[in-house]
Amino acid sequence: MGIDSTIKQSIKRVCSRQCVRPSLVAIAIGMFPWIALFGVLSFSSLMIAQNFGSLGESFSQQVIWPVIHVGRILLLLEFVRRYFDPIYVFAAKGMSARHGRLSLKLQAVTVRYADIREMRVEQNILGRFLCYGTVLIATASSNKYEIQMKIVSNPHGIIRWISEEKLGKKKNQIIKRGDDKIEITSEA
Repeated sequence: MGIDSTIKQSIKRVCSRQCVRPSLVAIAIGMFPWIALFGVLSFSSLMIAQNFGSLGESFSQQVIWPVIHVGRILLLLEFVRRYFDPIYVFAAKGMSARHGRLSLKLQAVTVRYADIREMRVEQNILGRFLCYGTVLIATASSNKYEIQMKIVSNPHGIIRWISEEKLGKKKNQIIKRGDDKIEITSEA
């Protein structure tokens, strides 16, 4: 069983490993309130500056426009940080999640495919419509999810791909599906 084309779009090849990044659509939707707030503040400050005549024009050129440009640069940097900060890498025997590559604190979690006991997808209505969501992966070693792949494209395809990697050629394991939750157990 191979990887279908939608999963190939979600999982990009890097060196000898596969990697997944957050969905650009989901990042843009998450940043929309900040972009809207910045737009409203920029527009209102320009309108106020125009109402003060020549004093407003010089104030607009010396203060407002530089602030607007700095705001645009900061929004662009935040967009880049949200896209490049987390990366989820799939190797031959396991997967790892690395967060904080563009932050002060770096966190890396590695899980072998054989240790995965639960995989779950969380999506809201917009995520279902635009095909992005959060993939949660847990092992038996703790009662929480070790890897949280937030806002990735095609989360169901990623779970299907991980299940194929975990099961490989073994026929003695079954997958129980129910309510976006997949449990991998051995057949008795």
